[in-house]
Amino acid sequence: MANILELMKSRAIKIICACCILILILLMLVQFSPSGPLAIRAGHIEDPILRPAIESIADEVDAAPGDPKSRIKLGLTYEGAGMNELAGKTYAQYCELFPDRVIGWYRHAIVSNHQGKIDEAIASLEIAAKLAKPKMAAPHWQLAFWYIDTGEFPKAKVQIEIAESKKPGLPQTMIARARIAIEEGNFQQAISYLESPALRETVPVGYVNQ
Repeated sequence: MANILELMKSRAIKIICACCILILILLMLVQFSPSGPLAIRAGHIEDPILRPAIESIADEVDAAPGDPKSRIKLGLTYEGAGMNELAGKTYAQYCELFPDRVIGWYRHAIVSNHQGKIDEAIASLEIAAKLAKPKMAAPHWQLAFWYIDTGEFPKAKVQIEIAESKKPGLPQTMIARARIAIEEGNFQQAISYLESPALRETVPVGYVNQ
């Protein structure tokens, strides 16, 4: 009788362990299974080359909604085709799914600016700037340009300094400094930035002269 009870007890333990393992596997599958909204689709596209390309990428997104590569690829394709509204919606999905990735916020900011939504563009780029890696200066100097456009010079100067600390001597930071100097009436200072040999070596002279 004792042996039977021990055997039953042993089997019960094995069953419980097996159930626990099964539950853990199911939880892991739920946690790591791809999920997310379906792709933003363009509807009718007349271009016979662009249409199947976009449809193919959108199908990739729907097949694996949690895959960041296919979704950002779709956004970049819309953006490259000048479909900024569709690109913006796709990037918004990307930002919602992957809020810690710079590229979604950065691209969303760029297409928002193309649509004249400067406040929305700045808001997205501010997030991108906070997430930017130690050697990533682009979100900062781009944000500086937009702050200059909106007259927020103190904020622009902060972003210029951050960009400069990450990648010293960038032509974009020198141009940004020159723009601020012009806006503040410091024309000689602006000229000194624009006549910098480093700037003239990397930017077309005609642009600098303008």
